[in-house]
Amino acid sequence: MASQIGPNHSAQAPSGPVAPLCEALVRAFGEFVIAVDSKGDIQTLWTSHRTEQLESGAAMTGWRLSDLLGEEAESTCVGSSGRVLESGKSRDHVFSVESHDGTRWFLFRALPASDASGQAKGLILIARDVTWTKVQTDRLLHSEALLEQAEEIANLGVWEFDFGTGEVRLSRHLLRLYQIDSQEEWTEEMFFGNVCDEEQQRAKQIVQQARAACGSFGFASRYRMRDGRTRVHTVRGIHVRGEDGQPVRAIGVLQDITDQARAAEDLERLSHALMQARDEERRNAARELHETAGQSIAALKMSLGRLRESLPEKGCAPALALLDSCFELADEAAREVRTISYLMHPPLLDEVGLGPALRWYADGFTRRSKISVDVDIDENLGRLPQDHETTIFRIVQEALTNVHRYSGSRMALIRLSRNDGHVRAEICDKGCGLPSPSVRGRNEPLGVGISGMRERVKQLNGTFEIASAPGRGTSICVVLPIPHSNN
Repeated sequence: MASQIGPNHSAQAPSGPVAPLCEALVRAFGEFVIAVDSKGDIQTLWTSHRTEQLESGAAMTGWRLSDLLGEEAESTCVGSSGRVLESGKSRDHVFSVESHDGTRWFLFRALPASDASGQAKGLILIARDVTWTKVQTDRLLHSEALLEQAEEIANLGVWEFDFGTGEVRLSRHLLRLYQIDSQEEWTEEMFFGNVCDEEQQRAKQIVQQARAACGSFGFASRYRMRDGRTRVHTVRGIHVRGEDGQPVRAIGVLQDITDQARAAEDLERLSHALMQARDEERRNAARELHETAGQSIAALKMSLGRLRESLPEKGCAPALALLDSCFELADEAAREVRTISYLMHPPLLDEVGLGPALRWYADGFTRRSKISVDVDIDENLGRLPQDHETTIFRIVQEALTNVHRYSGSRMALIRLSRNDGHVRAEICDKGCGLPSPSVRGRNEPLGVGISGMRERVKQLNGTFEIASAPGRGTSICVVLPIPHSNN
């Protein structure tokens, strides 16, 4: 190669950001070092690889830096040489070369060169192929950019906490969610201090228990922001064990779900309003049915009675038989209207309360279905708030309907009790039970009726549980808190 190098060689002509000769040198040696005087003349060239090809490097004496690098790259390097010599600090420049196998990237590091007296006399240029490093760095930056975009879309941030050093690392979007400017502002005390008071202790206990067990944790809480707003955050994390088995750090995510929480609250309020409206509509429809159709049937029976009185006993046997049949039909219609009216909303529920209404309903259910129903109600049950009585009555209705339709049980039990400011309702049968998740599919819901029960209980801040096993029957348990005014 040295025999082909000369200041007038055609390969020295600049091409693009870096001259072809510089590209050839970098490709051949991977890295090399050039000593340049203050005028830009090359003093020597050295490489740690394949030095045998540079034995004639002295022949490069007198070359200009522009011959090697090209005018554009030489201008950049020489333009910074004054700053390098003045500051005594190195400066880096990255240049690109377009070739048949794509873009190659080279790093040129300029350092000040001094003589024996310490007087700055020129530059030392270190050239190195950094294509692989730059490609990997660009990929990493691209991945980080995608991650940050994903965090913004999901409105979440990533965090990591080192227990040994106390160092915390937060993603940029998490800093924005916390409304802080730097990692140093975040501490555990700051976080828990901004969790709403009634939720602080619960959140701390969840984290402490998970740390003691070196396990995962998760919770949702309301968080006070610096601008005075309250946001809803979910926090999820896992602990990482050290060599001694103890947790050394925790990593996780925080997500702002305020909009989803508000939408869920609005949906719950709407659902509750719809249930109340439906119950009120049933109450009104039952009353209208009783007062209109019931009264009309009663009037019809009176008219039929007067008609019968007007007919002679003799000579009218066919008419009297037909009239008796009309009486029977009118009685049957009256009973049907009364039953439908009571099933829609029994007057007993409003007039004397839940206990008598359930006993009446159980008796009628037994007559209609031939399923024996035992009713066990505490003597101290008393009256409950209207919403509570309506909710329990509707749940019993739905549960007994399911017993009749699906369970195959010939008996059922209704048990009601009241203590410690709660009312507890249980409905049990000895039927076939509910199918296991593996049979019906883990994501397959149990049914609209059960979903409706859950929703009613949720509206009153109660708990709803189902215990069932194939062939062993089903038990539904509902516990509702009673307002203090009704205790």
